[in-house]
Amino acid sequence: MAVPDSVIVTRLRAAGCVFAEDEARLLIAAARTPAELDVMVGQRVAGLPLEQVGAMATTNSANMAGMDDIVGTLEVGRDADVSVLDDERGRWVLKDNEGTQVVADRMLTPSYCLSRGIRYEADASILPTALAA
Repeated sequence: MAVPDSVIVTRLRAAGCVFAEDEARLLIAAARTPAELDVMVGQRVAGLPLEQVGAMATTNSANMAGMDDIVGTLEVGRDADVSVLDDERGRWVLKDNEGTQVVADRMLTPSYCLSRGIRYEADASILPTALAA
């Protein structure tokens, strides 16, 4: 990976991760690209438990869709579906479908999805529009 291990460990430790070295090794091993590693470290630094960082885009989604027998893990014989997110920094007003609003300094937005080797851009009209705070 392009990011030195020590930078990742420093970010994790600053966020209060007691086992920063071990977590850094796990995240580095799981990430396929530096961008993916940065997102995973960012999720962990934001307070998500390590076991949830990976599950958010894998097993949880498959269970919700009732497809956990086909997708949700990267294993031989299963369809490989991967979502890639952008981690944007700034001040944002985030609003859900019920109208609840929060102001945040980070925003995860969908970039694209790979499904069975085909890339799909995240350009659906139903995606919410972020407002600068």
